[in-house]
Amino acid sequence: MLASDPATRALVEAIIGAYPAQLPNRTDINPRALNTNAQQNINNDRIGAVLEHSWNEDQLAVSYNLTLQDVEAFQLVGGQNPDTITKNNRARLTWSRGWTPTTTTDFSAGYDRIGSLIVPEETSLGPFFLFGRILQSIGPSGSFPIDRAQNMFRYAGRLRHTRGNHLLTLGSEILRRQVNGFESNNHRGTFRFGRDFGRDPLVNLALGAPSSYRFAIGDARRGFRNWDMQFFAGDEWKVNANLTLNFGLRYRPVTAAAEVNGLSEIPYDCDCNNLAPRFGFAYRLSDSWGVIRGAYGIQYGEIFPATFMQSRFNPPEILSIDIRAPDLVNPFLGGARRGPVELGRPQRHQGPRSGSGVTLFAPVQLQLGTQGVQRLDRPIGVCREPLPQAFVGLVSEPGEASRGTAPTFRERQRPPAGSAFL
Repeated sequence: MLASDPATRALVEAIIGAYPAQLPNRTDINPRALNTNAQQNINNDRIGAVLEHSWNEDQLAVSYNLTLQDVEAFQLVGGQNPDTITKNNRARLTWSRGWTPTTTTDFSAGYDRIGSLIVPEETSLGPFFLFGRILQSIGPSGSFPIDRAQNMFRYAGRLRHTRGNHLLTLGSEILRRQVNGFESNNHRGTFRFGRDFGRDPLVNLALGAPSSYRFAIGDARRGFRNWDMQFFAGDEWKVNANLTLNFGLRYRPVTAAAEVNGLSEIPYDCDCNNLAPRFGFAYRLSDSWGVIRGAYGIQYGEIFPATFMQSRFNPPEILSIDIRAPDLVNPFLGGARRGPVELGRPQRHQGPRSGSGVTLFAPVQLQLGTQGVQRLDRPIGVCREPLPQAFVGLVSEPGEASRGTAPTFRERQRPPAGSAFL
């Protein structure tokens, strides 16, 4: 251990102590490769109940299912994977009625609740530690912890009517989605040890000299709401004994999500142009040759909650901050604790720019489906060596934007030492 500060040395020992004591056994792959095993425990509990009752022309069905799962994740290195607790509730109520021999209806209401709690394992050191390809990372990634509950209220109805050789169908499905909870984006912090300061990552680890520390500040608790609806109509036509045709049209509008407290802006509007026609046929060949079937239809993909839930990490409520050449024990001290002898000054073209620094990363909102260039260059604070310097440099390149994508950000050159800028 090369770190001289006692607190830094103790933390470096804890990081190294997270690795197994066994020596590498797959040196044919890599001099430091260890092929090993670790235990994972998965406990499942499930309970369910169904009640069905019929009277006259009516049928009633009620069901409920509860699934509990507790996962104690395997740890090849200490605190590598998070533990998970999942609670899944599913309830359904369905009423079916035959009004006449040719007309029937079905109505259904349902409720689904999925609760997920994903937290670092008890041996985790807290932050996430990265060492490039030299060593296995320590701790679960910066996307944990997660404490999320998703409620889905479902309502559906269907009318079926037989008229001559036609079976007509008309119906709708309505889903109300609620997603509540907390998700992380480096709220625990991430230390990165790289080939900086003229040394490799292992030497920098022994010295307790990380290349950077990235973390997020702000409250990431959100509550999103949206509607997902379907309306459909269809006809099954028996043209003759050998030919059956199917026609149908489905309309599926999906509203943009809204955050209940107005903390997040969703960068797209209602997806209300989803018309999906379909056609199918079945023709029975003569002389027992079988049946020829064919179909054509348009299907639209689902807008998954992850699409809009990432908006929780946008500024100004959430800021992502990167501190270069931080102190390992207290990264907010810049380079003051280590002193010039231990860390020295980084060399050019070898990682972090000279001196410690702080960079704020903040994404720029773009309207989906449009092209545009947005640029924000607003430095913040006063730059005086060796105190940390904070500035913002944001660039959004022109190009076609789509769901699930983000602009590219480039870091601007650090202002000269001693300059004031606002």
